[in-house]
Amino acid sequence: MSESEISRLLDDIVEIHYGYIDMGYAWLFPKREYISAGIGGRLIKAKTLIQRLRSYLRSHGLRDDVRVRGCFLPISRFRHNVYAERLMLTGDAAGFVDSFSGEGIRWAILSGKIAARTAIRCHEKNRFSADEFKEYQDQCFSNFGADLLRSAKLADRLFGHPWILLKTALINDRILKMHLKTITGEISFREYADWVRIRFPLFFIKRFFSPKKENTSKPTHCSLL
Repeated sequence: MSESEISRLLDDIVEIHYGYIDMGYAWLFPKREYISAGIGGRLIKAKTLIQRLRSYLRSHGLRDDVRVRGCFLPISRFRHNVYAERLMLTGDAAGFVDSFSGEGIRWAILSGKIAARTAIRCHEKNRFSADEFKEYQDQCFSNFGADLLRSAKLADRLFGHPWILLKTALINDRILKMHLKTITGEISFREYADWVRIRFPLFFIKRFFSPKKENTSKPTHCSLL
């Protein structure tokens, strides 16, 4: 696509549509010469994902006769070991994926670094048993495991009641801005979850029980369809 076409459709705005599909979202990311479009949701909805994506593209005036590629994102929630004799799983292979956003690059880099240090240590000792690699899993959990588990619990609650909890969260700029800080790594997901848990009742009450006011501010570019 030309830059003018992309600018006309999206300008420089990323669109993320929560609620378009059960336990997931659809997105449009403007690039220099194309738009990255996609959709993600629960595995049980996998058979309808391509159809829903094409419908999503049409609703935004985009071509839907494009090649669609996808993949499965495993979320382990630390319910299984990610090591064995002479083996360590990292990144997506280990299920180190954020339950709410599906993001995994940061966790892949972190687990890869820990795996590299563990491999060096085992090589120096010339011992490659499963017991030696258990330390890798323990370090992963202590570094970011609690964050991923908090993300999973938060996703379960928000997506479990999308029109009440999820929409309340998405229409609040403070919640959105704090969530962006977890993506950039400025704060941990544990800090974010604690921050939300304390304030969410007040945000909820304001949404449903405060007098309606005319909204003159710019819209938040994160829509719930």
